[in-house]
Amino acid sequence: MADPRYLYKFRQFGNPHQLRILTQDEFFFSSARHFNDPFDSRIPIRYDEGTRDEVVAHWSFFFANEFPADTQARHRQMAEQHYDSGTFRTPEFLERARRVSQEYPLNNMGVFSLSPVFANILLWSHYSQSHSGFALGFLTQDLRNLALTYTVHTGQIMTVQQVKYSATHPDLNAYRNTLQERFDGQFLTKADDWNYEQEFRILLKGGTDQTVRIPVDLVRRVILGCQVTEPDRQTMIDILRDRRDQPGLFQAQRAERSFALRFRRIPYETTANVA
Repeated sequence: MADPRYLYKFRQFGNPHQLRILTQDEFFFSSARHFNDPFDSRIPIRYDEGTRDEVVAHWSFFFANEFPADTQARHRQMAEQHYDSGTFRTPEFLERARRVSQEYPLNNMGVFSLSPVFANILLWSHYSQSHSGFALGFLTQDLRNLALTYTVHTGQIMTVQQVKYSATHPDLNAYRNTLQERFDGQFLTKADDWNYEQEFRILLKGGTDQTVRIPVDLVRRVILGCQVTEPDRQTMIDILRDRRDQPGLFQAQRAERSFALRFRRIPYETTANVA
């Protein structure tokens, strides 16, 4: 499926930190621990089913990362010894492995959420202070370029990914699902109830609660909610006038005869004369 041309971040005037994309040219990558969905990135991984070969192969790979100075034969020997002693099957181990698998995404992946849908009434209600906030629009290709450049320059992996929605809870097995399948299941799968968001995510490995500088011209559009106050509207205009790039500014309005939003452009360079 082709990328949408634009992705939008919904923000609130009531939280000064949410203006920092415009005032400081930075993204904040949050832990999913702070999200309003209690299932988000909390999908556990099962460790209770697997053949001896599957279990040994998995833990050999794990020990190779934990003890890189040891040989491959030693990694496999360690995994076989643990399997044959029953370590991997004790209730204590299974519970700990499950708990760690749920905590790992929350502690090790920063998330910056966006949506291609800028006219959805629920998105404005839930994420933009009941339509009194604003949305920032970015070209998707610019975000992909940012992720690639950041990864190359820092070595810290940043990717742009699309969320998948499912009616069923993922059943992830450490020994039978690939690493990619486990990644998709934990970080990129949400309940069908959230489908209206059509969410994309910028994921930053090891970047929970981390701030990243962005190019000064990354924001291409700013949309004000249909219930924005006049002081907040003026605050946004003042911020944009100080920016070198001066992205397009739009005002959302309620449609008169339908449950929909309409948008008009605000020429903020002369906005003092606009009613």
